[in-house]
Amino acid sequence: MMLIPQPLMEDFSEDYKIIEEKLNIKNNNIFFVLALISFIVFPVYHATAIYGQPDFFGLAFIFLIIALTTNYNFKEIDYVRLILIFLTTFMLIITRRWYIYWIISYFICYIVNLYLTNIKSKEDLIKITKNIFIYGIIVIILLIVSLFPMIKNILKSSIGDYSAFYLTSGFKGEIINQIRIIGYLPLLLTIIGIIYGLNKKDLRIKTLLSIVQCFLIIFLFTRIQNMGHHHTLVLLPTYIYCLYLCLNMILNETKTMAKRYCILYSLVLITNFIFSINNISTDIYFSYIPLKVNNDQYYENYVEVAKWLTEKLNENESGYLISHNTKFNPDKFRNINMPDKTIFNNLPYGSAVIGTHSFPTSLFTAKYV
Repeated sequence: MMLIPQPLMEDFSEDYKIIEEKLNIKNNNIFFVLALISFIVFPVYHATAIYGQPDFFGLAFIFLIIALTTNYNFKEIDYVRLILIFLTTFMLIITRRWYIYWIISYFICYIVNLYLTNIKSKEDLIKITKNIFIYGIIVIILLIVSLFPMIKNILKSSIGDYSAFYLTSGFKGEIINQIRIIGYLPLLLTIIGIIYGLNKKDLRIKTLLSIVQCFLIIFLFTRIQNMGHHHTLVLLPTYIYCLYLCLNMILNETKTMAKRYCILYSLVLITNFIFSINNISTDIYFSYIPLKVNNDQYYENYVEVAKWLTEKLNENESGYLISHNTKFNPDKFRNINMPDKTIFNNLPYGSAVIGTHSFPTSLFTAKYV
């Protein structure tokens, strides 16, 4: 935080006050505590860390971008803020490539929001459009130059063909998948928040655009592939925003009712988290995301098979493991002796979509099956 200039820190403080006013938050301390709990106990946030995936680092840049763009309308040029927006956007892109979907959808909705809420005259229209256009052109040029190797590889490769293994159910199937990831009861809280946001005049546009952004991300994503739990982090800001709307509605009730609803709200989210930690599959009420990695009882068998393959195969020979479940997928054998990668190239990759990678070509060229 010390890297952020003091004037900008003051702007962040002002932005928070504006959010407070727009939400008409009562019991600010209670809201802050329950909002923090809502974020901490969201299962998908923890899943990426448990499985060693770096996606959650991108959330820091997402929330920085949101903080930097909140209450900034492009009527005046704020050079420090604009530089920081570019830098955080750049860092988000290189964190994980699919955060590009969030960037595209967020800035589309952000610009729409600017035009709907900040243009009071023709002068405002011209000034905002001019500043956005100039800044957008500069950012695009800088991103193309700085990320040219990545862009070149994307243009040379067929991302659609490469990711065809992961395109399992398209847009409609992804909506169903997201419902399972959230869980029915937590989803009910988000729907309550959406209804509340749409009914509040000051929150209506922001809430509507948040929903549009969420569906736009899913639409863009499913043009290439479907989403795993780690990809779902691009939707997390929208889910959290809807929960905060629900929480704010609760706190605006009478003191007695607010207390009861706060307890119920907390119980739903904490129970959902406990079910995920203990791998309790309900398939109805709570998230199916497991937050507990089971000990593998077959570890010694993996070592034995890997040793046998190492002895039988030279660097130009390969084996093929016919596998259609996660228990005995090829990557468990390939990585069992890490950092020793002797066997790494003797078996084809196969952990993402079991039984489909390198089939059937590797099957017919393998020395052992």
